Amino acid sequence: MNAAALAPATEADAAELVALRRAILAEGRWFQTEPDELREGARERAALLRQGRFAGNQVHLVARLAGELVGALSIEGGSLRRTRHVGRLELMVGAGVRGRGVGRALLERGLSLVRRNPVLRKVELAVYAHNGRALDLYVRAGFVEEGRRRAHGLLRDGTWVDEVWMAWWPEGAPPSSAGG
Repeated sequence: MNAAALAPATEADAAELVALRRAILAEGRWFQTEPDELREGARERAALLRQGRFAGNQVHLVARLAGELVGALSIEGGSLRRTRHVGRLELMVGAGVRGRGVGRALLERGLSLVRRNPVLRKVELAVYAHNGRALDLYVRAGFVEEGRRRAHGLLRDGTWVDEVWMAWWPEGAPPSSAGG
């Protein structure tokens, strides 16, 4: 299989990004949002991408195989001065291409862009504890667990799942903090 082509996400990708999100949400295992709870459409996603170009603290990437959008990464920094430097990561890879390096390629490129970003100083994410493939990927990339919310999610089949909070710093370690 050829490597996925990675590119910055643009407004023209908005409809495909929403379709990918809906397909992954329909699996019912990886995200808190249920498919019928997703309120974002192509217009809203396009607006977010447009605003992100000017925010200075966002990274949006897409992965394509044979022209088809198969994965996406977004890192969105906070809107407040005290948290502007903290980017919230979301990574999505279509079911048909998981295990083929698409997620790893998106994550590596995204973190590389964060290293060069003068605003972003921390990247954080939340992942369900049963998502072993994602946890392994994040640990290999240098993310560390910051905390765990026990039985935070309740899947459709009645299974309770923990949510793991993880973080990554471009400098390799968190800076010293007051009271910490």
